[in-house]
Amino acid sequence: MHPGEVLIGEEHVGVITDGSATIGGSEQSWPTLGLYRVNRGRVAACWLLPLQPETFDAIWSSGS
Repeated sequence: MHPGEVLIGEEHVGVITDGSATIGGSEQSWPTLGLYRVNRGRVAACWLLPLQPETFDAIWSSGS
């Protein structure tokens, strides 16, 4: 995971986070937004939102 720009709100934090991995011998990469809900200074929930859903799904569904 490669964190980038951070956006901070009162109850939420968003982080542009690109991912990369070698899957089945092939280098893969994908852009995402990590969205976190914060409660009392701790992460209470996390959502990973792919910015290119088709690419993200193809990488992780095929096991390529």
